Amino acid sequence: MLADILGVIIGVFFIYLLLSLLISTFVEWLSRRLGWRAHKLSSWLQQLLDEGKTSSLSRHLYDHPLIRPLVGEGKLRLPPNIPPKWFTIALIDIIRRPDSRFPDSIEELKQVIRESQTCPDATRNALIAIAAQAGNSLKDALDGISLWFEGIMQSLRQAYKSMIQQRIFVASLLVAALLNIDTISVCDVLWSDSQVRHTLRLAAEQFLADVESDASEEISSEALAAAMAIIEMSELRLPIWWSLAADDPRHIPRTPSDWVLKILGLTATALATSLGAPFWFDLLRKIISFGRVRSTAVAI
Repeated sequence: MLADILGVIIGVFFIYLLLSLLISTFVEWLSRRLGWRAHKLSSWLQQLLDEGKTSSLSRHLYDHPLIRPLVGEGKLRLPPNIPPKWFTIALIDIIRRPDSRFPDSIEELKQVIRESQTCPDATRNALIAIAAQAGNSLKDALDGISLWFEGIMQSLRQAYKSMIQQRIFVASLLVAALLNIDTISVCDVLWSDSQVRHTLRLAAEQFLADVESDASEEISSEALAAAMAIIEMSELRLPIWWSLAADDPRHIPRTPSDWVLKILGLTATALATSLGAPFWFDLLRKIISFGRVRSTAVAI
């Protein structure tokens, strides 16, 4: 009984792992191509440096020689990340008067901040407060500005991560619905068909062994292998893909109760898939190891 339960769990978790690999790779690729992270950073910098309005300060920052080479591969041609130290140097450089030099003392830094005609009031007040806490040390003031920006970047990373997780869930739900990967139906087949359960368990063990044997394997290769594995699952009598045949368990639901179960199953698949491939990889590896230890103990 326990072996059968483990077989069902391993099979379902293996499907979650394959979907997670496939969808997370696609979303990450789409993020790079469309510059989602760079766009979010640009919006935050406009709010910080332009007070939410379209002005020249954030554009000048992007045009600074320290920042310009950081351009990413997205269509926006904007950097997805800016090192705090470079941000600090570039910011002070663009808010100082063109006829003045870069400050080499704390007093000169305070003067640059106070006399800047381009720095928004909110940003100016923040910079003044940071400089005031630095005492007579220019280095401490610059480090404080870097730390302030690092805090902003940390908030940005959290917001970006949340956005990506939401889009992975939406993509997971769409893929689950398109391929008819219903957790409830999959569990039902795995529980009732020992051959499918055994075959899927062997496939999971082989997949994990292949990934672990080549640590340098690129994620795109793993995603390709995952896609191929999902396609091959249609040959295992799993209820994957849709069918119009009346006697096929993959047919479109007919009654309200069937629709409720189908929606619940697809939603469960999407929620589980959105947890990410690393989560399912580690969990699946632990469960397979537990199953092997148990089998060895029973044999002894």
